[in-house]
Amino acid sequence: MRLRLASVFLVLALAGCSGFSSAMRHGDDAMSRHDYDAAVKAYTRAVKIDGADKTAQQRLAEAQDAAVGTRLDGARQALAAGDLIGAASATADAEKILPGDPAVAALADQVLDSVVLTGQAQVQQHHFDTARALFHDATPLLPDPSARIVKADRAALDAWLAALTSGRDAAVKANRQADGLLQERMIIQLAPSAVERARCTRMSNELRAKHEVVLAQKMLVDALPPERGARPSRGSETPEQRFSALSRGVAGVRPSQWLRVTTPDEKLKAVATINSTQGDTRIADRHERESRTQQYQAGVRQRPNPDFARAVDAEREAQRRDDRAQRDYDLATTRLGQAQAAVDAEGPSPDSETPAERALADAQRQLDHTRGDLERSHDELFARQQTRVNTPERFEEPVVETLVYEVMHHSVRASATLATAVDRGNKKGAFSTWPLLIQASDESHAAQPAIGLPADPIELPNDKALYAGINDQALQALERVIQDTFAGAVADQRNKAMALDGDARVEQLVTYLLMDQAITDKETDALLYEVRGIPAASLLLDDCGQPE
Repeated sequence: MRLRLASVFLVLALAGCSGFSSAMRHGDDAMSRHDYDAAVKAYTRAVKIDGADKTAQQRLAEAQDAAVGTRLDGARQALAAGDLIGAASATADAEKILPGDPAVAALADQVLDSVVLTGQAQVQQHHFDTARALFHDATPLLPDPSARIVKADRAALDAWLAALTSGRDAAVKANRQADGLLQERMIIQLAPSAVERARCTRMSNELRAKHEVVLAQKMLVDALPPERGARPSRGSETPEQRFSALSRGVAGVRPSQWLRVTTPDEKLKAVATINSTQGDTRIADRHERESRTQQYQAGVRQRPNPDFARAVDAEREAQRRDDRAQRDYDLATTRLGQAQAAVDAEGPSPDSETPAERALADAQRQLDHTRGDLERSHDELFARQQTRVNTPERFEEPVVETLVYEVMHHSVRASATLATAVDRGNKKGAFSTWPLLIQASDESHAAQPAIGLPADPIELPNDKALYAGINDQALQALERVIQDTFAGAVADQRNKAMALDGDARVEQLVTYLLMDQAITDKETDALLYEVRGIPAASLLLDDCGQPE
């Protein structure tokens, strides 16, 4: 047992020596190529194996100093270049290698001062979002026993909210509802509360109620054209009511929402007016008769099958050949018997072959030859017999007749014209025409069953369906006009805003974003951020925030 334990201890000691030497060698190699992080790992492993080795401890300290020095140099360079987060990250890495090192702590304090001062300068410039992003990124990297970054971030938020509140109040007082709504929405984003949400909703409703756009229709489209032959019954409906019915079919909303844009004027006025008229729907029926001829199978008749006659002839010919082969075989058999009798009569033959024996050999060969011919003729006869048995004597032949019949063609055609013009402000738009057309045709005749076709009566859309189809085409065309007009109104609003300066530009840019919630205009967002300190303004105006 003592011998066995000694062997184990010897093996462990040898393994420890081998691992220590390997770790030291890897550390030295890493130091020589200035890979100080790898050197720290290698020397740390060596110290764990032999903590009493002074050389390993000294080299680990040297590697740590070199790794920390590299990071501090990088932190100072980043600090000089204005990369505060890069400097904070390098300083944090150095702290992990040598916790509590005075040089690291001094540089961390310097970076912390720079973060706080830079953020405060950005707040002074109303770049609140940039300042807070800097504070939030630096907080987990830098030790901050006095919570200076937290206090600076809180001060930045308070300053941002104060600026927004002041700006909102000034905008509302100056009758710039859109500008005020944007700042109110950002207040909710930063500090959500029920009071601010209620204020935002009220501002939004007042804005839309004040700047509702009116669509003046000079010529209106009827939603449901009357059926042919019936007098239009308008009843007590006004043109505006009939147009509203049409608008619901197109967009499912009130017509004023097709071009919901805001205007800075106190009086309501249309940014764009869509003038449209749909002409009367004309329906034409056309009936034509045409004489046609059609061949069809009226029945069948039995006809002799020529293949059967050929099969019978072939069988007879095969039978004749078989009979002839049989006679040849019988004759050869007889001759063989005669030759055998002649040999038997001669008695035992001398040493040489006798004529009788040669005749017997010839007779045997002839018999073998005729036997082969007979077998082949039997096979051929059997095959011919099978062919004749499998071939029908008669076949059915279709009886084709020609039918002369009358075809009736029936076609319907519904047509109308939609004319639209878009007036923008005082500029009259030119009318564009949209052709509306539906066509259908079919045919039928009494001879269909006779020629093997099922009876198929004519089926065409009735007048009501034709009127509805024409009206659907008109709605689709009008919807395209509405979409194009709306896109033009949005573009005009943006151009109008870009021609202004200061608060007036802000008001009109926010108005432009409110026109279409699908707008994401990076240039507009950048302008509003520069002026109001509000990032991603186009994404804030969807609603007044959801309660938490």
